[in-house]
Amino acid sequence: MELHEENAFKIRGYQSAINSIEREGKPLANLNLDELQKFPSIGKGIAEAILAIQEAGSHELLDKLLEETPNGILEILEIKGLGPKKIKTLWKELNITSTHELMEACQSGQVAKIKGFGQKTQDSIIQALEYKASNQGKWLYADIEQPAKELLDRLREALCQDTVAVVGDFEMEAEIIDCITFLIGSDKPSYSLEAINKVDGLIQYTENLSPYRWEGRMENPDIKVLITLAAKKDFIKQKLLKSSSKVHLLYPTENGLPLGELFYKGAFKTEEEAYKEAGLPFIPAPLREGTGELDWVKTHSLDELLTLEDLKGPLHNHSTYSDGKHSLKEMSEFCKSEGFEYFGIADHSRSAFYANGLDEDRIHQQHKEIDELNESLKPFRVFKGIESDILTDGSLDYSDEVLATFDYVVASVHSGLSMDINKATARLLKAIENPYTTILGHPTGRLLLRREGYPIDHRAVIDACAVHDVVIEINANPWRLDLDWRWVRYAMDQGVILSINPDAHEKAGVAHMKFGVIAGRKGGLTKAMTLNTKSGDELATYFENRKKKKQ
Repeated sequence: MELHEENAFKIRGYQSAINSIEREGKPLANLNLDELQKFPSIGKGIAEAILAIQEAGSHELLDKLLEETPNGILEILEIKGLGPKKIKTLWKELNITSTHELMEACQSGQVAKIKGFGQKTQDSIIQALEYKASNQGKWLYADIEQPAKELLDRLREALCQDTVAVVGDFEMEAEIIDCITFLIGSDKPSYSLEAINKVDGLIQYTENLSPYRWEGRMENPDIKVLITLAAKKDFIKQKLLKSSSKVHLLYPTENGLPLGELFYKGAFKTEEEAYKEAGLPFIPAPLREGTGELDWVKTHSLDELLTLEDLKGPLHNHSTYSDGKHSLKEMSEFCKSEGFEYFGIADHSRSAFYANGLDEDRIHQQHKEIDELNESLKPFRVFKGIESDILTDGSLDYSDEVLATFDYVVASVHSGLSMDINKATARLLKAIENPYTTILGHPTGRLLLRREGYPIDHRAVIDACAVHDVVIEINANPWRLDLDWRWVRYAMDQGVILSINPDAHEKAGVAHMKFGVIAGRKGGLTKAMTLNTKSGDELATYFENRKKKKQ
């Protein structure tokens, strides 16, 4: 009601009723109209609203307000310390309707500039958003990677007579981790458990103690930790069983046994030996997902898979021209200093008001600067790109004449995220058909632990990209990792090239390509099917030939 500036008297009435209900501490269920009105500050109108909520789960005023409110605003309303008046200001002045847009506006410093906000408020919003993202004990792999590896080192130091390994989702490099799982090969479990409890940063849960299992959590960051103990002779087979998906373990081997049963019955000194016994090449833990890796490896080599070192440059990046932290020159020089052959700028387009999107005059200004940088930095090259918004009808937000001035176009959805699967898919298909769309950016718009992606028909979208020669990005930002790795193999089978794009808004963000490579490899992504493994000259030729072909 505050968000939509309803009658202030009614708002105070609801606030008083809430205070009364909380103060009384009595359940409202099964109370009739008269009984409800015995609560202080609850009159007939609010009592009727409570009854409506009891019977239907909602009531007329709430339904009306919800209909007028974007879903993303409801998510923002959950942010601690950010009231309805400020949220309405963000909504109306910066067109912010999602936590993603709010974070980008904060990171680019736009929120601090609004009257009544300032740097302190902006910083608190960022902190609240980050806290929200890490709720329910779940963490991004990228955020838990370093602490988990440091804990592994401490465990190995404390258990120097034992064999210690990380297993489970972390060893398989899943994008979201809710528990770090370790395996200890020990023939003296009581001594090992005693040593574990002396490791810094671990707190044990004492409710369900076991002689072969330790449960607890890390102090910082606060994440669940599970440690299983096994006899040293069983260590390898337990490691294999605990770091493979069920589908992978059900794969039939040459002797008819499922792979998991062969592992369980065998006695192996190494994981490679276990796979050899099964008549298969070794499969690293991150690939053991049961998505076709065991059939693929029979006719291919693991050396074909993409590595971070194969990438020649990042292609989806932002600068101070839109909502980036560093200038175009700073971003370009940084990438050159990191050993890349090229840098692709893809600042936000004019529809992204919240991100200071580029109008045609500023595009011309940026292209002039790129020409100057290419002259001063050669043979390093800066490619002229843009992240053009896909509008609700599927069109891009520039004319063909403007789109033709870019080397490449990343087409992405940033607004209108509440469409159903049919409308959302049709919207993407139209964008893919645009002859100037080179790369489809973050296809579902998901933000891991923050926001589900909008529903799309992945097969239809990937098939359309195959027909229209459109690359699909794996957005390597750890919050996105979109395209999801589970669709990588299907995309490659259709002949669709993928691109590992960091979506970097600052120099440090370029390093996120590492997580895009991890996601790509999980899906079986090869060097040959990755756009930015091309050299600078090869990529320039690719862009030029594609534009000529489309024209």
